[in-house]
Amino acid sequence: CCTPLGWLKRMTQFKSKAGKQQDESSAGLLTYPVLQAADIALYDAQLVPVGQDQLQHLEFARDVVQAFNSRFCANGGSNKQLVVPRAVVVNSAARVMSLKDATSKMSKSDASANGRIDLSDDADTIVKKIKRAQTDAQDGISYNIDERPGVSNLVGIMAAVQNRTPEDIAAEFSGFRTGDFKVAVADAVISQVSPITQEMERLRKDEGYVRDVLVKGAETARNIGSGTILRAKECMLE
Repeated sequence: CCTPLGWLKRMTQFKSKAGKQQDESSAGLLTYPVLQAADIALYDAQLVPVGQDQLQHLEFARDVVQAFNSRFCANGGSNKQLVVPRAVVVNSAARVMSLKDATSKMSKSDASANGRIDLSDDADTIVKKIKRAQTDAQDGISYNIDERPGVSNLVGIMAAVQNRTPEDIAAEFSGFRTGDFKVAVADAVISQVSPITQEMERLRKDEGYVRDVLVKGAETARNIGSGTILRAKECMLE
């Protein structure tokens, strides 16, 4: 009711995946941003962490929520309006690219696991993946996404895990050979990922605790969601 068809057809992912066959593409591909927006609005999310490739979806969600508030909640006061979410983007990690092809984003759906770092990867696996990462034959380390996408991707990854800027990393390692820099990047990634991997392993062995967290989380989500639905219904019936 609040989403013009034109908004959906302008979504980059729809245009790129449907291509010239938009009339033959599935309705799910066209309408799933509405469901994504509903998921965000349902739980009163104020801040949503996203990568650069998801910024358009978050802006779409904002537009849908604002359209709903304007259409149905104008007379209900701000206490009944849906929460308009805002994006949170960590600039150095806004778009992490594949280790195999630095012109494509790193993705968990990639057929090859060598292009990504999984949180379940052990230290040896991380070292192997980063050592095989796409770079170039140019001397030294610098940050220039257009001219040196592979090296720049590694610089960006290191900057992200160390909460620094890519320019700072490039300046510190400017005189390094690519192979030596890859070792430093791997060490930096391992220092951040290993504690997560260890905690994942611990939780896998404690199924009772995980089940309890899931049950309590579901209850909290239901309470928040039911309150949002009630507010939305009240706005629509006024």
